[in-house]
Amino acid sequence: MPEEAASGATDAEGLKAVKNATDEAALVAAMRRHAGNEEVQDLACHVLSTMVINSVEKVTRARNAGAIEAIVAAMRAHADSARLQVHACMVLCAHVLVSGALCEVNLDRARSAGALEAAVAAMRRHMGDKEVLTSVCPLLGFLTKSNEENRTMAAKAGAIEALVETMRVHPKSSQVQLHACGCLYFINIDNAENVSRAKSEGVKEAVKAALMAHSGDELFKAQATALAIQICDPRVD
Repeated sequence: MPEEAASGATDAEGLKAVKNATDEAALVAAMRRHAGNEEVQDLACHVLSTMVINSVEKVTRARNAGAIEAIVAAMRAHADSARLQVHACMVLCAHVLVSGALCEVNLDRARSAGALEAAVAAMRRHMGDKEVLTSVCPLLGFLTKSNEENRTMAAKAGAIEALVETMRVHPKSSQVQLHACGCLYFINIDNAENVSRAKSEGVKEAVKAALMAHSGDELFKAQATALAIQICDPRVD
């Protein structure tokens, strides 16, 4: 017998609905109808990310259909799925950064839906997975870059501690170091409390170690130096 979702619809029907969806509302409806099925949620996030990318009109329709809330709910319900966390972060990024510009409405909507907390939880649960970490960091960066309230909320959710830990756990990965430093920089913008918190967590030592390990990576060096200057220690000594 095919497994049934809470609504009574089978998960096979859910996968079919996602694959046959022609618009954003249909995808979101499938996510809600099959909230307990990881495969449906993962596929829907992947399809939705390709559907809405770089389209203000499509992102707006998805938001109005409740996509942001459905995606965050999927992250929480299927916290153990690294693949789903990656795809969920991708589609949330497509909602908050549209055609190269941050969408303040969606930044606020994502915060209200719990995206910051879900992203930090994903980092902690999948600390050993570099793909998850390099997907979460851009999302946290976009959410906090231009939004003061989101920077405060991210810190309260434990983002600073998780990011510094990320740097310690993956010292040999220049990509992880790059993304973590960039995210920390955005979270600290115009926020003395966050800078102090980062210092207390040992960000200076983490940046110093990363610069020594990746001295030949010019892109990383530029980002790490910007973070070092931000925390009032340009020499990182």
